[in-house]
Amino acid sequence: MAQHTVLGAEALERVLEYCDFEMFHMAHRVILCHHEQWDGGGYPHGISGEDIPLEARIMTLADNYDALLSERVYKPAFSYEDTLQLLRDQSGTRFDPVMLEVMLDHIDQFEAIHKAFVDQDEAMR
Repeated sequence: MAQHTVLGAEALERVLEYCDFEMFHMAHRVILCHHEQWDGGGYPHGISGEDIPLEARIMTLADNYDALLSERVYKPAFSYEDTLQLLRDQSGTRFDPVMLEVMLDHIDQFEAIHKAFVDQDEAMR
C-alpha cells in the first residue's frame, strides 16, 4: 500500500516526458505526497510541515474526509460529526492545522458535495 504513492508518481513522470504542463507537475506532487503527515510521520519520504506541497496537504484532508465518510469492506461509514472530530483530533499531527481550519470554515460546502455524490452513487445502483 505504501508504494502506491511512488508507483503513481513514477507513472506520471513518464507522462511528463511528453507533456510538460504545470498541471501534471502539480498532480505529481499530489500523488507523491498525499500520505505525508504534518508531523513527519507519513510516507514515502517522511517530510513535514510546509515542506509538504500545499496541494498535497489539501488532498490529504480531502482524501481522509472521503475515506472516513465512505463505507469500506473493512469498516462502516463514519457520521459527519465523528469525521469532523477525527480530523480535529489530528490537527497539527496528521493535518496542516491552517488548512484544516479553512476546510472547517467551509464545511457546509464539503458536506453538500459529498452528499450529492453519495446520492448519485445510490441512484446508479
